[in-house]
Amino acid sequence: MVAEMHERRIKIFILICLIPLAAAIARLAQLQIFDCDEYTAKLNQIESSKTRQLKTVRGKILDRNGIIIASNEARFSLCVSYNLTRLADERFWQAEMIKAHDQNKDMKNLLESLKYDRRRASLAGFIQKCRAIYGLGTEDMDIRLAQINDYIWKQRSFVAWYRNCTDSKLRLEKGVSIDWVSAMADFAAQVPDESKRLAMIGEVTDLAEMYRKWPLIELDSDDGIFAAQMEFTDVNDFEVMPGEVRVYPYGSTASQLVGWVGMPQDRDIRLFSDDKRASYRENEFCGHSGIEYICEPILRGRRGEERYTFDRKQVIDSSQTEPGRDITLTIDIELQKNIEEMLTNPTVNDNSGSPMAAVIIDVPASEVLSMVSLPTFRPADIRKQYGQLLKSDASPLHNRAMDSLYPPGSVIKPVIGIAAMEEGVIRPDEVISCPSRTLSPPNCWRVKDFGVGHDEQWNNCARNAIKGSCNIYFSRVAERLSSAGLQKWLLKFGYGTGVVNQCCYVWDGNSQLVETRLFEQAPGNIASAAIRSEPNMIGPVLDNEKRFFGIGQGSLRVTPLQVASAMAALARGGIYRSPQIIRTGRNDSYDGQAIDIAPRTLATIRDGMHAVTSEPSGTAYEQMSISDFEQYGVKLFGKTGSTENPEHAWFAGFAEDDNGRSIAFAVLVEGGKRGSKDAAPLARKIVELCIQSGYIGIAN
Repeated sequence: MVAEMHERRIKIFILICLIPLAAAIARLAQLQIFDCDEYTAKLNQIESSKTRQLKTVRGKILDRNGIIIASNEARFSLCVSYNLTRLADERFWQAEMIKAHDQNKDMKNLLESLKYDRRRASLAGFIQKCRAIYGLGTEDMDIRLAQINDYIWKQRSFVAWYRNCTDSKLRLEKGVSIDWVSAMADFAAQVPDESKRLAMIGEVTDLAEMYRKWPLIELDSDDGIFAAQMEFTDVNDFEVMPGEVRVYPYGSTASQLVGWVGMPQDRDIRLFSDDKRASYRENEFCGHSGIEYICEPILRGRRGEERYTFDRKQVIDSSQTEPGRDITLTIDIELQKNIEEMLTNPTVNDNSGSPMAAVIIDVPASEVLSMVSLPTFRPADIRKQYGQLLKSDASPLHNRAMDSLYPPGSVIKPVIGIAAMEEGVIRPDEVISCPSRTLSPPNCWRVKDFGVGHDEQWNNCARNAIKGSCNIYFSRVAERLSSAGLQKWLLKFGYGTGVVNQCCYVWDGNSQLVETRLFEQAPGNIASAAIRSEPNMIGPVLDNEKRFFGIGQGSLRVTPLQVASAMAALARGGIYRSPQIIRTGRNDSYDGQAIDIAPRTLATIRDGMHAVTSEPSGTAYEQMSISDFEQYGVKLFGKTGSTENPEHAWFAGFAEDDNGRSIAFAVLVEGGKRGSKDAAPLARKIVELCIQSGYIGIAN
C-alpha cells in the first residue's frame, strides 16, 4: 500500500515537471519556427545598437589666392559642468522651487540639498578669477553661461514634452524629428499651466549633456593653460580639456564678411534636423554671421559613425566622416589687410577713428576684391567680448559695406543723368542755369560755399554738371522724370535690390551644386518714406521729393556695395552684374543684364566723371592730380559725394588701364564733411594699393 502511494506520487511529480517542460518546448518551437525572423531582427538590433559618433571636420575659408582665412586647430579649453552653470539660470530655480513645494520641502532644505552656498561661492570665485586671469567682464561671463544653460534647458524641455505628451498628435506623427519651437508650442497647448511644465522639465535629470563639461574659455597660450590647471582643476566642476577651435590667421581683417562661430541656435538646429550625421552635438559650433553662417551647409560636414556588437568586440559597419568643403572667396585678404591698415592709420587718414566702408570690385569678373567695414572685431575673441561689442555705439559687428543704409549724395548723379537723357527729358548738350543766387531748395553747394554758381565757370550741360557736381542741374532733371522712370533706372543699376552672388550655390567638385543659405545685402530704399507699400513692392517717389533724389538725399538709401556695383556697370559700358563674393567653382560665365544705354549718353557721363579727377575745377582734381596713375597707364573716373542729415562723405568711381583691366570702387566716411576732402584721398590710396597688388596698371 505504501509502495503504491509512493509510486503514484512519483508519477504525479513527473507529470507536474512534464507540463512546464512541455510548455517550454512548445515555446521554444514557436520561437524557432514561427517567430524566428522577428526575434532575430530584434537581437540584431540589440547587438548593433552600440554606436560611436566621430567628430565633424569643418571646412576652411580661403581667399582668392588660396590663403587660409579661417580653419580649425587643436586647442585646450577650460570646461565647466552644468551642475555649476545651472545655478545662474532662473528657470532652474523656478523648477526646483516648484518641485520642493510639491514634495513639502522648505527652502532651507532645498538649498542644502543643492549645496547652494558652496556652489554659488564657487561660481562667484570662478567669475572673479576669470576677470583677473583672462580679462573677462561679468557681462561676458554671463553671456557664456547663458549659452550653455540655454542649450541644455532646450534639451531638457524637449525631452519633457516627449515623455509627458504621449497622446499629442504632433508627437505621434513626427516623434523626435520635430523642431524645438513646434514642440514647445505643442507642449504649451498640451500643458497650459506653466508651473506644471517647469516641474516636468525639472524632472528630466538623466540627459548625458547634464553631466559633461562644457567649454567656456579657449586657452590660446601656454600661460593660459598653466593658469587654468593651477587655479581650477582641483575643483570637480572644472576641467582643462583638449578640443578644436576656429582660428582666424588674419585676426580682425574682413571680420564682418568672414563672420564667426558659436553655439547653435534654433535656426541652426533646424537646418540639419533631418540629418543625424550633420546635426549638432554637445560642444560643437556653427557659423553665426558672415560667410561662416551663409555657407554653414557647405562648411559643416558630416560625422562618421561606427556600429558595434553589444559586447563592443566587433565593428558591424561604419560610415566615414565627410569633411566640410572649403569655401573660396573672391576677396584678396592681403589687399584687404593693406586697405584696412591704411584707413585706420592716423598719419594717412584724418578720419581714421570714424566708421567707414569701402568696396573694390574687379569689373570684368564682377568679383569683390575687398569689402571693408570699420571698426572691426577679432572673431577669435568674440565670445570674450560679445556683450561689449553688441552694445558699442560704433557697431563693429555690423557690416557697413552691405548691411548699412546711407543717403548716396552726389555719387548717385551719374545714374540720374543717364535716366534723364535716356528718358528724353533733357539732351546731353542742354544747359540748365546755375546762377549765383539762392533758389528754391535744394541749392547748389557752390553758391553756399563761394557765393557764385556754376554759370560763372561753364555752360552747365550734363558733362560739366557731373564735373562740378551741380545740385541745381540734377535736382531739376530728376524733377522732370516720372516717379516710375526714376525708379526704373535706379533698379537697372542695382539700387533697391538685395541680390549678392547671383548663384547661391557652391560646386562640390563632383558635378553637383550644394545650396548655401541666402546671401543678400540690405536692399535700401528707392521710394518716398511716407509711402507704405505692400511687402516686396516698391512705392512711388512723391513729386515733391524727386528733386532731392536727384542729389542723393531725401528718402533715398543705398549700400556702399550697391554704389560700387553701379560704378562697375558704368565701367562695363552699361552691363549690370550682381557682385560675386563666393567663388562657386563653376567655369561658366555670367553675362549679366544689358542696361541699354545710348553710346552718346554713356560717353557724356564717362567724360564728366573723368573730368572730375583730371581737369581743374573737377571736384576731386586737387586730390587726384598729385597721383601718378598715368605712368601706370591708368585712367580714373570718379564722383564725389557729400550728404547732410546725416552727414557723410563719399567717393566712388572706376579705373581702367591700357590692357583692358578695370576696377570699380566706393568709399564712405561716416561723419565726413566733404567727399572731395575726406573720401577722395582714401580712394586714391586704394587705387594705388590695387596697382601694387597687380589688379590694374602696367608695371614700370
